[in-house]
Amino acid sequence: MLHPALGKTNMGLEPALRCFETSAQVQDIGVADDGSYVIQVDEMNEDGKVIAKRTFTCKKLFLTAGSVGTSSLLVKAKTKGTLPHLNDEV
Repeated sequence: MLHPALGKTNMGLEPALRCFETSAQVQDIGVADDGSYVIQVDEMNEDGKVIAKRTFTCKKLFLTAGSVGTSSLLVKAKTKGTLPHLNDEV
């Protein structure tokens, strides 16, 4: 859970998490030329309509989207070639 991380020092999460006043769904993940991870996110209103598209970058990425969500993101990244170091078992 990210909620306990809010307000903690050295986490670097609070500014990114506070920008979402509605729901958000990760659409794509990948690696930038500098080795950082790039996360493409759709921000949605209460009706599920996409109201903004956002891009975040980070040095480390932990996927906790559950077994179906995480697998879906990894397979999509493998197919698109956006995470080039994924092994062939993905």
